[in-house]
Amino acid sequence: EFWAVMLSVLTNDTVGPVARRNVKAILVYQLLIGVADTIALGSVFDAFLYLISGSKNEFVGYIESVNGLTSLVVAFPVGFAVDRYNRTALLRAGVFFMLLSAFSLAITIWRHSTDWQLWVTMCVAGFGRELVTSASEAIFADSLKAGRRTKIYTMKAQLNTLASAAGPVVALVCFLILGDTWRLSEVRTVLILGSTVYLPALVILVLVRDPV
Repeated sequence: EFWAVMLSVLTNDTVGPVARRNVKAILVYQLLIGVADTIALGSVFDAFLYLISGSKNEFVGYIESVNGLTSLVVAFPVGFAVDRYNRTALLRAGVFFMLLSAFSLAITIWRHSTDWQLWVTMCVAGFGRELVTSASEAIFADSLKAGRRTKIYTMKAQLNTLASAAGPVVALVCFLILGDTWRLSEVRTVLILGSTVYLPALVILVLVRDPV
């Protein structure tokens, strides 16, 4: 039933072929990015930070705060830019910064680094995420017919919930395969696997164009 309704919405509630492709791509992105986030930046990442810092809870809190604070600081200027300038270009810029931060994060995790690279990576990730979120949400809304958005936004929320549940399950399976010891080597492996999911999630956004 879910997929039947999805097909109906994509056929009847979008404003054209470009808009239909936008909605499909953003929904796939929503699913994949949720899985990637819950693995690479969720509780496993917190455990990793705790282990590499020598069991310092303060360090975990500081690193987690950097990403959110960056998003908070850039939220207004990014929102202004999305309203005034080319959304497709802004979306692609956000994709670039998120890919850069994902690659840097994987290297940082592999090196067990607590130096400047980790801090810069989280800042770049926050900036890129704000760009992608703001631009993609604006394009997503413009791709749907006025007054016909309720169903598709409900499905989008359902996909987000599914991704939030799937990520921890994937991480759990990885730990069971690796031995379920939560040693640094196992935690690092799971995080790097999670980081690889960012690649297909972000690359698919290249298909998205502003329909307006």
